[in-house]
Amino acid sequence: MVVSLCGHWSRQSRVAALLIPPSSSISSSSASRRRPSTRTSTSSRWLLFSSSAQQQQEEEVEQDDDYNKNNDQPVLLHPNDFYNEKGSFKFPKAMSPSSILEFKNCPQSFFFQYILGIRQPSNLALAKGSMVHSALEKVFDLDPGDRSLDNLQNLFRSVWSDNRSTDQYKMLFEKSPEKERDLESEITWGKEALKLLENYFELEDPRKVKSPAQREVWVTAHLTTNPWLGFTAPPPVHDHPNAGGADHESDPDTFFVRGIVDRLDYIRDFNENQVVLRLCDYKTGKAPNLKYAPSTNERIREESFYQLFIYALLLREKQKLKKGVGVDLRFLRLMFLTSNSNGNDIGKAQWLDYDLGATQDQRDAKLHQIHQDLAQIWLQVKQLVETNDPTVWKPCSRKFCYCHKCRPKFVPGTLAEPEQEYF
Repeated sequence: MVVSLCGHWSRQSRVAALLIPPSSSISSSSASRRRPSTRTSTSSRWLLFSSSAQQQQEEEVEQDDDYNKNNDQPVLLHPNDFYNEKGSFKFPKAMSPSSILEFKNCPQSFFFQYILGIRQPSNLALAKGSMVHSALEKVFDLDPGDRSLDNLQNLFRSVWSDNRSTDQYKMLFEKSPEKERDLESEITWGKEALKLLENYFELEDPRKVKSPAQREVWVTAHLTTNPWLGFTAPPPVHDHPNAGGADHESDPDTFFVRGIVDRLDYIRDFNENQVVLRLCDYKTGKAPNLKYAPSTNERIREESFYQLFIYALLLREKQKLKKGVGVDLRFLRLMFLTSNSNGNDIGKAQWLDYDLGATQDQRDAKLHQIHQDLAQIWLQVKQLVETNDPTVWKPCSRKFCYCHKCRPKFVPGTLAEPEQEYF
């Protein structure tokens, strides 16, 4: 069933038509077998919103400014307020591709979010990405013949109806200070998300995709702080000057890294005549514009795939527990659902592919470089935390960075300030 938008409808009815799945949506035999029914009367569709918000970390601080009731002045925070019982800052329990990239881009933003626990609140772009990802995951619950564009978009409507009134997302379309819902903005946002799913469908028809090997799967590993003790280290590791007596170190220092892989596919490598894994990651942002000199384009590609390199390393380390047994991961694929196209806000979808190497030695050589980089980042984080000094976490000069929004919440002089004007 295709939902149309009629100009004479009320604004609330238009939002319902756009974002709330019709009663006949996803009504195939496979959907009814595997998913709870979404059939409802028209009057009750507005009420299909989850009452439970996503559980936040216990150490998170409310993002709304806390005001002094006597003088209406914001109560400023102090870094010491976040000390643990030992009077020091806590170490992050785990690193992730997101936190690692945040540290590389802005140490102070990392400090706010992953040391103090003041996480960046959701915004329109993050919410759109989360809802689109969820719809793309759920579409593969359906039988191949039922993976139509209508059903895919109705999955988005269903996911959004379950989340739009939760604490995490309800403020996105509230008008301040009345806190009335901005339905026109919600409609525009919803249309953009539906267009991204349409772009995906043009790029890859899910009806023709064999069921993925895995979807939305956690990958984790305890990586050694000495990369030469890792699974990807080239043999013989004992002879390398950085090995540090690998054959005698039975309990090396490690740090925990985890992340969620969107999709793993089995594909046939016809050159090697074997089945291998391809790791796929959906991106709701624009594909990089590779219009520069070859060396610059290569650098952009490497930076774009950095997150997937980390996933690949974690999967390779997982093979260590299986004594190297399992299907090898060879290919990486970034699926950008939009691009720069003739000045349009939402261009066509594109994918970028990366071959880690024809042999396991080639693949391990690449992933060993990533292990070295991650170990260096972890040691830097560890060193900064151990100083117990909030001023050592330097801000960046990017105008949009969260560090510039969070820093004014603290007592002046207790944090590092930008070395140059960032506006």
